[in-house]
Amino acid sequence: MPAIGWLLLAAASIAAGFAFHGRGEKFLREHVAPRALPPRAPSPRHAAQMPTTTPAPRAPAPGAVSPVDFDNAKRRLADATEAVAMFAMMKLPADDPRYVAAVAEQAAASANLDQMLEASKLAAPSAPVARGGPMQTSYGPSNVTFPIDENDPAITRWLDPVTGSMLAARIPVSFAMAWLAIESGGKPCAIGEPGAKGPDGNPLELALWQAYNPDDLKPAGITGAELRAYCLPGGQNLSRAMTPAEIARQMDLGVSLIGRKRAYADHYLTANGVAWPTAGPDYWAAVKLPHAYPPILNTGMHEVVQRLGRAPSSWQEFRATYEQIEPRARFDPDAKEQSPYYRGLQNAEWCGFHVLPPAVS
Repeated sequence: MPAIGWLLLAAASIAAGFAFHGRGEKFLREHVAPRALPPRAPSPRHAAQMPTTTPAPRAPAPGAVSPVDFDNAKRRLADATEAVAMFAMMKLPADDPRYVAAVAEQAAASANLDQMLEASKLAAPSAPVARGGPMQTSYGPSNVTFPIDENDPAITRWLDPVTGSMLAARIPVSFAMAWLAIESGGKPCAIGEPGAKGPDGNPLELALWQAYNPDDLKPAGITGAELRAYCLPGGQNLSRAMTPAEIARQMDLGVSLIGRKRAYADHYLTANGVAWPTAGPDYWAAVKLPHAYPPILNTGMHEVVQRLGRAPSSWQEFRATYEQIEPRARFDPDAKEQSPYYRGLQNAEWCGFHVLPPAVS
């Protein structure tokens, strides 16, 4: 190429760089550009850089998302994604204020659109779903609490599909809703440890019920790719609204997962002579144990029976005895993080004690 050709090419490259820079600065000034670009999901690299603490704007109430607001939200995400891509092409340092601002805006815009998509797809019921805080039952009180707002629309919007699927499977709806609330907060794209992957490259724990990939997926005939088809790559937000069929598949997974954990619990309860009523919270707390932390049930129940010389009469007796046997099952006031034994017991008890007699037996 003649020298003049190289000079023209260099000049064009510099001009393009300035054009990118100008578009990025425009984004930072206005946040929402007037161009109607189709929303594009960020690359895994950019998604991994999204701050998880960026507060997302409150979405409009379910059923109240106007077409104009919805289009503006899509444009906002599209522009933020465009800006992140442009700054990456410009090779801006990761700590450059413009790049940091663009990534933060992308995360906030994505969360905002996610809330709008979910609100428009699943309307929240007017009645509260489940009980939080201390719960008195005929089997004794449970004072286990978690900082979960069970009336959050992100959780309550699932009441209708959960009710239909769980009642057909003879699973207490209150138990299933508690499971969903504590495991995912109602986010269908929720994942466990971000870096933990299943054999297919998808998250090791995923979806509404935090199912293990592939152990909990194969029995339900569901793949990790199927559960992530409507999620932003590497993130926990929706990339689009879920279809009725996709919502039904999430419910299918929940029925399969809870059914399998129930069969697991039944095996070890029966083997140890435990016959807690299936209409009560003691039994359903045991059903949650194989998901919360399996060793507590598959070895702990036998140890408790050995210590007592009989089967425990209630969940409370089981837990109190197990805490004497296994120190890690007790709360440690000096620990920075409680052991999986203690966390598993708390998780299982909170879910199980959402079931109050009479319930599905």
